[in-house]
Formats: sequence, C-alpha cells, structure tokens
Amino acid sequence: MLRLPRSPKTPNLPRLLSKLSALIIPHSCPLCSRMVDREGAICSACLSQIPYIDRQTCSICGNILGFDYDPGEILNYTCGECRLHPPPFKKSLSAAPYEGGMKKLLRKFKYDGKEFLGGEIASIIFDRCKEMISGNNFDIMTGVPLHIKALKKRGFDQSFILAEHIGGMSGLSQTPEIIVRIRDTASQTHLRRRERIENVKGAFRLAENAAAIIKGKKILLVDDVSTTGGTIRECAKTLMKGGAKEVSAITAARA
Repeated sequence: MLRLPRSPKTPNLPRLLSKLSALIIPHSCPLCSRMVDREGAICSACLSQIPYIDRQTCSICGNILGFDYDPGEILNYTCGECRLHPPPFKKSLSAAPYEGGMKKLLRKFKYDGKEFLGGEIASIIFDRCKEMISGNNFDIMTGVPLHIKALKKRGFDQSFILAEHIGGMSGLSQTPEIIVRIRDTASQTHLRRRERIENVKGAFRLAENAAAIIKGKKILLVDDVSTTGGTIRECAKTLMKGGAKEVSAITAARA
C-alpha cells in the first residue's frame, strides 16, 4: 500500500486531522455501532462476546475435539488425523471460533474493504497466541498470500496486514513474498473437507530467491481463518521442502 511521506513542517497534521474528524464524525464500533474513541476500535461489550477457543483442541493442528479430556492428565493430546497423517507444520493455533462477532468482523475486514479492522483482529490473535509466539524463537513471520487476481480485486492482502500488526506487537518483523500462490483457488468457505484439501493442493511455490532466506529458519505463518488446515498444510509443505527448519501457524478463527 502506497504511503505518502509526512511533511517535515507538519509532523502532527495527520493525528490532528484524525482527532478533528472524530469530533465531527464520531467513530463507531464495527459490530454494534456504539461510539468508540478511534476508527476500527471494538467496544468492550462486543469484545467480550468474541470468546477464545476454550474447548479441547489437538495439540498439533488445533482442531476442536469432539470429546472432553482433563488437560491435567493429557497435556498434549494429538487427534487421529495428525497421528495417521502427521502434518508438515509443528503447531497451528487459532484465537476464536469462526462465528458470531469474529465471523462478522472478518467478513467486514475482507469483503467490505474495512482494512483498518486489521489492527483489532491482530490484537485478538496476539492476545491468544502470544505465549506461542514468544516461546518458539521464530526467525521469520509471513502471511499466507492471496493470488494476484484476488489481491487486485480486494486491494489488500488480509494476512499480510494481520502479520504486519502482529509484528509490531511482538517485535517479530514480517518477511513478505516468501511463498507465492500460483493458482487462483476457489473460496474454501462452502467446500467440503475433501474438496478443500484438493482445492489448495499444489497452489503454492517458493518465491524467487526465498530458499536462501528460509534455509534452516523457524517460520510462523499468519492467516485469517483455518477450516481443515489444508492451506496451512500446503504452505508449510512448500516451506519445508524449500529448506525451512520448522513451520507453525496462527489464525484469527477456526471454522
């Protein structure tokens, strides 16, 4: 996204204009329209209605399990799918279920052009995943890329925006364009599990000169929604084949 440099004579002009616009046209919560103090901010009432995933999940892929267990007894339960077909990533963690407020927030972010919501969504991801981010000493963080056609249509890549904000919170800078989406895949939303897996198979490749960047590195992928984990799996496979030491992923929601 093109950013015009600030004039050295008026370094606080954008901030001043923002404050003036807030007085003239007050900002509202994107979920309920209550007044808030800044653009994109979510009011406390709505934020409390976006719960973290609090059910038991697979310790690798993060899928919600269909039964309960005592975390004190089984700390690292692995689902049957991950035991039978170990994924190429170490761990995938999502902040919230893809429902209610989180679903509405992501749809406004992606499909209504509300790019400014990226910071609030990233804050939710970081709050849920900060222990994983800080405890794994990642070398590189990058977003799951859109195909160039989708990027031109939307005008921005939501995963890169989330990664950029998370980088500002964590100190882990984003390294874009490590992988490239080479097929304009259909939306995963309305596909069945097997269709989702086939839809993204072979959809990514390493970017030019990326092999030297990722060799022996621990990489953190960032995406908006995880469904079957097929997209994360394909990205991780591409990165591991390219020489990465380890790949993990964080997403805003789990569908």
